[in-house]
Amino acid sequence: MFSLNKLVSVKSGYRALSTVSSELVDQFLASNPSTIAIDATWFFPNDPRNAFKEHTQKRLNDKTVFFDIEDISDKSNPFPHMLPSKSQFEQQISKLGITNDSTLLIYDTSDVYSACRASWMFEIFGHDLDKLYILDNFAGYKNYTTKSTDSKSPLPESIYKATFDKSKLVSFEELKQLVLEDKIGKSYTLLDARSGPRFDGSANEARPGISSGHIKNAINVPFQDFLNADKQFIAPEAILNRLKQAGVDESKPIIVMCGSGVTACVVRCGLLLAGFDAKNIAVYDGSWTEWATRAPELVTKSFESNSVLSGGRFFLGETKLLKKSTFRFFGDSYNEPVIPKFLLPSSSLSSFWICDGSSLKTSQLISLSRIPKVPSFLRTGLLGLVAGFKDSGLSSLKRPDLNGSCF
Repeated sequence: MFSLNKLVSVKSGYRALSTVSSELVDQFLASNPSTIAIDATWFFPNDPRNAFKEHTQKRLNDKTVFFDIEDISDKSNPFPHMLPSKSQFEQQISKLGITNDSTLLIYDTSDVYSACRASWMFEIFGHDLDKLYILDNFAGYKNYTTKSTDSKSPLPESIYKATFDKSKLVSFEELKQLVLEDKIGKSYTLLDARSGPRFDGSANEARPGISSGHIKNAINVPFQDFLNADKQFIAPEAILNRLKQAGVDESKPIIVMCGSGVTACVVRCGLLLAGFDAKNIAVYDGSWTEWATRAPELVTKSFESNSVLSGGRFFLGETKLLKKSTFRFFGDSYNEPVIPKFLLPSSSLSSFWICDGSSLKTSQLISLSRIPKVPSFLRTGLLGLVAGFKDSGLSSLKRPDLNGSCF
């Protein structure tokens, strides 16, 4: 007999999440022969791959069903893959041949992020939790089929009946009210699963026209932090440690968001694996795409060029201590790699030289504590630099050259 990672919330007795490792898939299917494998693969908008095309060429077994989070969504909503209505979900799932009694093994072929999204969707629409499993993860499974198909499901149509659990969802209006009442951070914990640069505003969003940044008092917990190099969830103890380091308070209701509601579900799964109460966690479905579009006045950036520099081109840079040759720099568009010709000093974490490109003679030593909007990497033990300059040579950062060249 083999064991599954079945998580039961200690506080509520609520069986929250079950995962099956890739090496146990065949044993699991042998013990549960009626199980339907769900391929929930989805790719980010800037990824050229086609999830369904890949499904037709490679999937877990011949009974695998393709679950398209773009297709099974509210198409009348202007934001991507928003939850469908109960009737829409019933109709789509019935077409796939899934019943309320079906045991589902959900996976995706990249990370586990869209599998987590699909699992959350089935959960919110009332599928029996004891019949929901996530494959952690598909990349390690070797007995998949490559038999060609052109269908999303090999199963005959069924009749699926859904319910709707509103407690697992937070709307834009509800979150905005919490923000306006200054309850985020005080009464509610808001977790953002996007990358640090997107969260602090130093990198662009993948979707054109969407500003990066974050909601005031949100906590950045990138979903990748919960996965190892093989794209499997790290140990529950490691997840819990990272959540504690981020300052996540388990006693408060938790709202999880990301770019468009997909990787937020990875963080939700991580919370469940770490023992957090599932009844205390809700997903903001519209996430950053909706928020930045509908509430641009409530977008916060940890770094803004105008807050420090009045002119000239600027760079964000960082280097790990004792590794002076390791840099990560971004130009005006935040995604252009730049290799500077100077070395950052490793002797001070409390201050740095700043040179305003529009007025080179006003250079001064500024304490980090005096700058209200400091990039997140400066707050995590890395030495950083913000510099504005005209086209001039950069040689040493020891002191600014006030005679015409910046630094």
